[in-house]
Amino acid sequence: MRTIPLRLLACLVVGSLLVPACGSTDSPATPASNDGQRVPQLPPAPGGKADSYVNQAAREFEFTGTAHMAAPSGLESMTPEDADKALKKAADSRLASVASAIQSYLSSKAREMNAQIPGELPPEIAAQVQNVDDATRRRILENWKTQQEVSAATRSSKRHLESIRKEADGSYAFDFEVEALMSNKLSEKVFTAGDTFEVTVTQYSAEPKSETIVVKGKQTASSDGYPRYDELFSDGVLEVALHIGGDYNKEEVEICCAGDGGEPSCHKETCANSCEPVEDACSRPAPEGCTATKLGGRIDRWTAEGMVNLLKEQGFSHEASTYKDLKIDSPPFVKTFDFAGTPVEVRVKIVYPEIVACGEEQKLVESMKESLATREVIIYAGHAGPGAGYVLDYQPSVELDDSVWKTLPMPQTYQVLVMYGCQTYSTYADAMYANPNKNDANLNVVTTVNTMWTNMGLPGTSTVLFGMLMQENESQRHLPVSWLNLLSWLNLQDQNAHTHYGVHGVDSNPKMSPWVRTSDLCGPCEKDTDCPGGGNFCLTFPDGTKGCGAVCTDDSGCGDGYGCIAIPGLEGSVIPKMCVPLDMSCRTP
Repeated sequence: MRTIPLRLLACLVVGSLLVPACGSTDSPATPASNDGQRVPQLPPAPGGKADSYVNQAAREFEFTGTAHMAAPSGLESMTPEDADKALKKAADSRLASVASAIQSYLSSKAREMNAQIPGELPPEIAAQVQNVDDATRRRILENWKTQQEVSAATRSSKRHLESIRKEADGSYAFDFEVEALMSNKLSEKVFTAGDTFEVTVTQYSAEPKSETIVVKGKQTASSDGYPRYDELFSDGVLEVALHIGGDYNKEEVEICCAGDGGEPSCHKETCANSCEPVEDACSRPAPEGCTATKLGGRIDRWTAEGMVNLLKEQGFSHEASTYKDLKIDSPPFVKTFDFAGTPVEVRVKIVYPEIVACGEEQKLVESMKESLATREVIIYAGHAGPGAGYVLDYQPSVELDDSVWKTLPMPQTYQVLVMYGCQTYSTYADAMYANPNKNDANLNVVTTVNTMWTNMGLPGTSTVLFGMLMQENESQRHLPVSWLNLLSWLNLQDQNAHTHYGVHGVDSNPKMSPWVRTSDLCGPCEKDTDCPGGGNFCLTFPDGTKGCGAVCTDDSGCGDGYGCIAIPGLEGSVIPKMCVPLDMSCRTP
């Protein structure tokens, strides 16, 4: 079989500013955290990430077992309707305690592993930063340690309410399902001794005060798939919006001036955040005979500037020379991609906090609503946390809260939402799937499990966008890249070692190239272009027969008589598997 050369268009831009993308709209200076107590509900089928989620760097598990609860006070004198409500309320409360106990158990295992992380930088990193000051070196060390950490996140469904029953001792029992996402390293440690563990729940309101519960875990069965490229490109236009969230971090600048003895004298200045432009050390030119070096700060400005520069470097046209020229009503950046004679015009809209004047921050909210209602790929890059929503500005604080997402006008057509920011796995996908127009079949949501550096908005957006626009080298057809390949380019970047990007809604995604029909498989061919559709290649089989074989992620995408087989020589590429006949021959009957 032939080895297929590919051209990768993705531009992987790695930033140097590491600031966690976590934030609270109530206290901007304090990163939001998940204490394990909040366990969001699953939306009704067909949505729900627990049933339709994959992650290249972590694994999702379903934990099941039976829990008991005391009968609610006065239950016997209630009407059947009131008794049912009281039991369900008690079961919900008890389930929250069970989920918290599971979270605590998993977190304790994570802490055990994290405690073993060395307290000093590896030699190869230490050598690169040996000339930085102590404070910077400590920050780099803490960032590196965070990248090595493992963690877990839990969530639960409402299916326990269907199993409430009265036991012989007068108590009530129910069967629970709690989903948890764990890094690969943690899941391997937790389940080395078997697939069950025990947790103790101590929040009974009546006797007995505590209960030891046996918890059984199994990995969920969702598999990789392809974005619905055929639907995204069907009208010849791909509409993309990048909304850069506000940043509460302050600009820092180091000013160095020549001293009397020739040695430079340096000091740092921190500049205040303000909606109105202010003249300070960060905006003024350096004094005569001095230099000013930006050390960090407003990642929203950095992301907007970098994305505008990148798009223009990649041939996108726009009237703006810099990001500061953009207006809230500016047209998108535009470039037409030619996929073997099929043009696709890619339009990228960029919105960042300072694109509007002070006092007009509500326009940021309306712009986000417009994108959710009209665009096919919507990317949010900003601070986040469980239940935080889209934090679109911090000077002043402006947010599109996730509680209203279910009421937003959204199309029934296919969309992709990418949620950069801390811990967006916990609530963000659920909030989107709660919208009556969205479900697994027409929505994919990319989220993060743990903390994420805010500077990932630029490299992350370019990686996903250009990764979705890959071409085959020879035929120039569009090459469909699977979700796990797209996510691996995010997860495997050094600063994302602990972030764990995953995608929801994957069960309904095609498992074979969306440009190919099963009837095209084993079609006669002499060269790749004889095989219709991108990701469809002419293969030579051991018996000398030739036939078309399409890229795939799972046997279920290939149809009867075919399997999704790993192709020798393509391991580690974006097309490691193809649909081929199980008998490894394309001979005609």
